[in-house]
Amino acid sequence: MRAVYVFVSALIGLITAGQSASYAEKCYCPGKLIAKFKNGDDSNLRWSFAAFLIRQGQPDNPPLVCYDRSVLNETDATILNIRWDVAGYRRKVIPSKYTNSSCVTLPGELNATPVSGPLHYGISSDHYDTTVHPPHDGWLQKTATSSGSNDWLPIRSVFEFGLNDKGLESTIIVDSYAQPLDDKSTRLIYEIENRSPSPVTLLLNIPVVESMVKLPFLQSVSLKDFSRSFFETEVRVPVTIRQAVIRVSDEANKQPLAADVVGVYAPAEGRRLISDESLFDSVQ
Repeated sequence: MRAVYVFVSALIGLITAGQSASYAEKCYCPGKLIAKFKNGDDSNLRWSFAAFLIRQGQPDNPPLVCYDRSVLNETDATILNIRWDVAGYRRKVIPSKYTNSSCVTLPGELNATPVSGPLHYGISSDHYDTTVHPPHDGWLQKTATSSGSNDWLPIRSVFEFGLNDKGLESTIIVDSYAQPLDDKSTRLIYEIENRSPSPVTLLLNIPVVESMVKLPFLQSVSLKDFSRSFFETEVRVPVTIRQAVIRVSDEANKQPLAADVVGVYAPAEGRRLISDESLFDSVQ
């Protein structure tokens, strides 16, 4: 069963390629380009934002949009404290001459119009003015965009982050699957891969019902270097695609390294155990 899901995910989900010596991977989005913005300068930072329509909305399924957000550090020094909240993106460190990209599949329509906001970096008030086209319900989704789903496409999210100021980077990949068991029950499977030469801790703040509260990643789970972990649970409530904040921290010193938003299958009426805002605010 898992092999089938992984194979299908490789065909229709986000595609990653070209592993580099930094262990980070270039990610990109499939689908039709529907929004694109970029700016910055060649001597400091460059940023880019793009949105791709993967699937049109249907009566029983929300639209699916892949968001590609990248920040390139063109300087000769490490840049700290990257806070691009208008794009749902935070990183603790981006080493010199490295790009940190994020390609995530989320449910729902785009916002009616593009939104402008700052990309902050460093310990001062330095920032770039940016323009993005976020989800209609924002990056920190409060309620589900639909009450259920019936095609159960695998949902993939990929993002890069810096491990330290020595030029070491990593990639986290989250694949989410839903398998109907009968008219009322659904198995939820979360596959999380750490493509990193260093162990990390990860917290995935998905909306849950009572039967799910023992999932290890809800409170922080340790992921070994170059590892893939599977987590499974069963629910007897309607399931749909939800947005979830993910935070990755250094396992040794517990310092948060990145916060991002991913798409996952979760209960339509589930509730989060932790504030999404608090997870984002911990990375600065």
